[in-house]
Amino acid sequence: MVEAATKPKTNRRVRYTQMVIRQSFLELLETRPIEKITVTDICAKADINRGTFYAHYADPYDLLARIEQELLDKIARSLTGVSVATSRAVIRELLTVIREDPGLCRSLFSEFGDKAFLKKILDLGRDKTMEYWRAGAKDVPLAKLEWVYAFSAYGSMAVIQQWLQSGMRESPDELAQFMDQLTRHGLQAVIAKRQ
Repeated sequence: MVEAATKPKTNRRVRYTQMVIRQSFLELLETRPIEKITVTDICAKADINRGTFYAHYADPYDLLARIEQELLDKIARSLTGVSVATSRAVIRELLTVIREDPGLCRSLFSEFGDKAFLKKILDLGRDKTMEYWRAGAKDVPLAKLEWVYAFSAYGSMAVIQQWLQSGMRESPDELAQFMDQLTRHGLQAVIAKRQ
């Protein structure tokens, strides 16, 4: 019985410690690249010792990988609920997840964030979006649809970064509608050129 009583307390303590480590790391990531963040830096900011850090993570790269994977998993779960994969629906889901934890996303999408991670996020909605586009643009070569997707996706990430930095004043639906309009105009230009 004693063991059961102490377990929740231990779990709370572990969760709290991990939260403090992660928050300290993310604050550091906003000001410098991961290559310049040491375990010592994280421990000093989190006010913990190195042993506590190593009890949870192998190094700053392991910590970053776990944080990113959790966000990717959350976005992927969110996208499974999208029945019709219009670019607007995909973008709206992504923006909704970002709005739930703006501090985390601001750090991960900062100038010092992992650029490969941004690509992973873009790739989550790629297959659904391409399938939707292919159905409406059968005569357009796949390579050109890939170009439109790349243009749209990377442009969308720039807009999302700006949205995060400016305080997210627009709703996810409002911003998704804006980005979808830009994408549709680009896609329509490619389709019209084929006809």
